[in-house]
Amino acid sequence: MEYIRAFVLGKMGWTFLNCVPNVSGGLGLFDKEIAIRCGGYDHSSFGEDMELMTRMCRYAVDNKIDYAIRYIPKTLCWTEVPSTLRIFGRQRTRWARGLAQLMYAHFGMFMKPRYGRMGLVVFPYNFFFELLAPLVEASGIIFMVIMGILGFINWPTAIILLVFVYSYAIMITTLAILYDQITFRYYNSWRDVLLLCLTPFFEFFIYHPLIVFFSLRGYWFFLTGKKAGWGVMQRRGFQMASNK
Repeated sequence: MEYIRAFVLGKMGWTFLNCVPNVSGGLGLFDKEIAIRCGGYDHSSFGEDMELMTRMCRYAVDNKIDYAIRYIPKTLCWTEVPSTLRIFGRQRTRWARGLAQLMYAHFGMFMKPRYGRMGLVVFPYNFFFELLAPLVEASGIIFMVIMGILGFINWPTAIILLVFVYSYAIMITTLAILYDQITFRYYNSWRDVLLLCLTPFFEFFIYHPLIVFFSLRGYWFFLTGKKAGWGVMQRRGFQMASNK
């Protein structure tokens, strides 16, 4: 569900603006010559695909090379997501730490007109809506709890706002799932699609809080310089159903 929403809505919109914020590690193609010129993969990075793309864009601008980043809205491969909470936590902690590394290493691009879309759109977006989002959410929850205890919250208005945000998030995700199914029909059964459409109802209460927690843990590891590797990302493999 998360991938469909990000690819169908997010990546397509960013492609239209030539502002794709990252190239997916599952299947991404890079200009080999430019990738080598700017140093190739950074082995110390925990978000290597995004970091390489940022460095390639920076190199292109510094050397006055026109560039474009495009997303193809077609399933060309399947990626197996973590199957346990422990492995999922490692993955999202690593992603968050990699994002913090990226922001720190390339902060010189932030709001710099010379870097065009990357400096004025992509980098600010990653900073405010990706890097700071977990910090704002966590501090906002703490603030709301304190204000609630002190009696400074207008609960009828707060509940209405919460229902609106919750409903809007469900609507956006459901539209992305249905649009993807109507356009490409990757799922043979509408029953599977219906089950997929039920997941946004639980994201707000179960999945998203985990994302925030793991992101904060990744930031903490970055700030404290905790030694860590990618970890073992066990995969169970795909089992194709036999047609009889």
